[in-house]
Parts: sequence; structure tokens; C-alpha cells
Amino acid sequence: MGEPTIINNFIGGSYVPPAQGRYMDVLNPATDEVIGRVAVSTDEDVQAAVARAKEVCSSPMIGDPQD
Repeated sequence: MGEPTIINNFIGGSYVPPAQGRYMDVLNPATDEVIGRVAVSTDEDVQAAVARAKEVCSSPMIGDPQD
């Protein structure tokens, strides 16, 4: 099989590598073959995603989430 698929974090409409550059293998349970690698997210990644979401939610296009 070819190279494993790499899945990065999705933040602000873009795929972004994890802040610390760490990935975890995803295995095919039938063969134990590595079929993918997913980002190992840290607090830094979560904070970046939350900050970006707050920016988007405060946009005049979206409005106040309290309404």
C-alpha cells in the first residue's frame, strides 16, 4: 500500500499541523498496517482553535451567540 494519509488539525478553515509536530499511527486492525497518521493535539492547538472560533462568532455576519 502507499504512504499513510496524514490528518492535521482543522482550524479556521485550514488544515494545520499540530503545534508540537506529533502524530499517532492509525492501524488497520486486520493487518496492523499503518493506514494513517493523525495529529496529536495539545492545549496549544485547542487554544488556537477556540481563539479562531471566537473570532468567527464575533463577526457581524454571524451575530451574537447570546441572541
